This record gives sequence, structure tokens and C-alpha cells, in this order.
Amino acid sequence: IPSPLIGVTIGMVFCTFAYGLILLARFRNQNDEEKNLSYSRQGIFLLFFGGIFLGFGTLSRWVAIDLAPIAIVIGLSGLTVPVVLLLSPIILGRSLENVTMRLWLGAGLVIIGASLITFSR
Repeated sequence: IPSPLIGVTIGMVFCTFAYGLILLARFRNQNDEEKNLSYSRQGIFLLFFGGIFLGFGTLSRWVAIDLAPIAIVIGLSGLTVPVVLLLSPIILGRSLENVTMRLWLGAGLVIIGASLITFSR
């Protein structure tokens, strides 16, 4: 394969297809209790767009690894933790996502580590 991005794309397409087949088989083999469970429209919306953004993020990371030194890409990838901590209470609401001081301290350590890796050149 001439480019790692082609390999990643083939892998993602195959995994998406395989995951769809697994979900289809699981859906057909539900018992009565599982058939009564259903997702709300908002839940389906969040799952759908969450999957799209996750795929886009994964592809973007591989593109970044192809274009920049891996130490910088991985260091910057570590910044996803504080971004999630910042946005999750806003998106989900404070009652569903409880972000404590201990989590913020851990996120601070991640930021410090990512900064050291990124700017140590």
C-alpha cells in the first residue's frame, strides 16, 4: 500500500461493515425484554453524530501522523482529555456529568505532559 492513509481507510470501512453486521445479527436475536427497550430520537441523534465525529477524529489523527512528527501529534492528542472535561457538562448538563476537582487536577497533569512533549524541541 503506497500510503498509510489508504490502509487506515480500508481498515475503517471494513470495521464499519463488520460492526454493522454484528449489530444486525444482534438486533434479530433480541429477547422480549430487549425488544421493549428503545432509544429516544435525541439518543439516536447523539449516537449517530458521535460516531461520525469519532470516525472523523480518528482519520484526522492518522492524517496528522502522516504530516507531522509523531511525538507532537501524540502530545496534542493528549489535550482531548481537558477538552472533553470542559465540554461534557455544557453539552450533557451538570446533573449528568459531574466533573470534580480531582478530574481537573488530572487534566492539568495531562496538559503539562502534552506541553512538555510538544515544546521540548
